[in-house]
Amino acid sequence: MAVPAAVIQGLALPTRWYCVQCKPRQESRAEEHLANQGYQVYLPRIRSRQRIRGASRLRIHPMFPGYLFISLAAYRDEWAPIRSTRGVIGLVRVGGIAPQVPEEVIDALQGREDDQGHINLAIQT
Repeated sequence: MAVPAAVIQGLALPTRWYCVQCKPRQESRAEEHLANQGYQVYLPRIRSRQRIRGASRLRIHPMFPGYLFISLAAYRDEWAPIRSTRGVIGLVRVGGIAPQVPEEVIDALQGREDDQGHINLAIQT
């Protein structure tokens, strides 16, 4: 997969992936609102079976509850609107710095998706 690029004033700038912390159970809302603002977002989802009152149900939920990934052009994209987006708490920070998520991690997650966009947790050999 090619490195995504942001286009600013006719220049293609490389982007980097970051982690966004979402409000409880609002990952889909945050994903939708960030995408509506033009951000490239990725919310990995998994499928699991859950027993409710004796019946087995198929449930689709975020792989990392409370978090999603966003692709931003380093030092170019305005990060302030992210914090005020519905469903978002803010970028994950360590010591005041938002660490980058390696492109290989995102590629590996996307590579495990099935045809419906859900991640298969079965061991692949």
